[in-house]
Formats: sequence, structure tokens, C-alpha cells
Amino acid sequence: MSDNVLPVTIVAVPSIGVAGKQVEFTLTMSKSAATDQAVTITATAGFFSDIPTQVTVQAGNDSVQFDGQVADDATGIAYVTAACNGGQVQTGLTAALSLDN
Repeated sequence: MSDNVLPVTIVAVPSIGVAGKQVEFTLTMSKSAATDQAVTITATAGFFSDIPTQVTVQAGNDSVQFDGQVADDATGIAYVTAACNGGQVQTGLTAALSLDN
């Protein structure tokens, strides 16, 4: 059995990506990190205008939060994947048009 810290869940709030709005992600790991743990973030191309490509779970923690900015012209379904130490987890979001005018 591996002692590696692995990603186990990633949750998006809200679960529908509204064009031009932020989505907050919470990434939970299999256990607390003994040292800072870098996690690679990938997302469906073009869905987000801004999302980090890497986040760090600080030593002693088992989760990290980060934001993604949904592009103004986002359509369809997007997937966000978190990966490290040979493990990965993924979540999906559906795009919705903004009602702000």
C-alpha cells in the first residue's frame, strides 16, 4: 500500500459554470500532507478564462480551495482534473449563460 497523498474528491460550487462568473473548487486529499504537496490542475480548453495549473496543499492539511473564472463564451461541459503521485480525480461542470445585462 502506498503512503502517497492522493486526490480523492474535487467539488465545484456552484456546480453549473455561469459565463463570466467564478467557480470555487475544493480538492480533498486521501490524508493530510506531511510536506507541501503540489497538485496539477487541468481543465477543458476554453471553458475557463482563468484557472490555476497547479495548487499546493499545505503541510498538515488535507484539502485546498481554488477558484476558476468561467469564460464569457463558455459552452458545453467542462472537466477539471486534479492529479499528483499517480492518482487523479475529476469533476464536471455544465455551462450556463449569464443573465446579467
